[in-house]
Amino acid sequence: RIPGLGTDFQFVMLGASPQHEWKFQTEKSSTVRSPSSVWAWHGSHFKNWHSIVRTSLKNMSGTKYQAHGAAYGKGIYLAKNSQTSLGYSKFDNSGMWKHSIFGDKQPKVVALCEIVNHVNLTKPSPYYVISIEHWVATRFLVVHTSKSGRCNVDANEAAAKIPRKLVDSLQGNNHDDSKTS
Repeated sequence: RIPGLGTDFQFVMLGASPQHEWKFQTEKSSTVRSPSSVWAWHGSHFKNWHSIVRTSLKNMSGTKYQAHGAAYGKGIYLAKNSQTSLGYSKFDNSGMWKHSIFGDKQPKVVALCEIVNHVNLTKPSPYYVISIEHWVATRFLVVHTSKSGRCNVDANEAAAKIPRKLVDSLQGNNHDDSKTS
């Protein structure tokens, strides 16, 4: 568990397609910036997460699926702070089973995402706006219920609390440090 997120409903996401992950890792390994990736949060309505989990985050700007304006440009919007991204999720009373462990409202869901630190990536002002889909990999899904505690966490601070071996396995680094010569 990543401490400070206000909920125990935290899930490692291993669902990116092999093609998406390959493109992501290829871009990440070819970047000249250090670190080669940065972390940010993405929030979306509960009903969107089935598709996001199955197909990764998509740039829906200019389509009928665009949920919010595009004041900072077209692309996938990500924020440094979890509270900002939680604002793009919302509790909803529709469609919940009354005995759900999430309570009587649909939960708020955010993802902790890894972003390729490409030379063309601009610093968040106030958001990262990513138009190239394979620059973003969803790594953790965090579910907040109406009973969850407050979550106000910087993405890079949250990522720093993830065990190194788990981050390495998510990033395709399957080396074993115990086998040194």
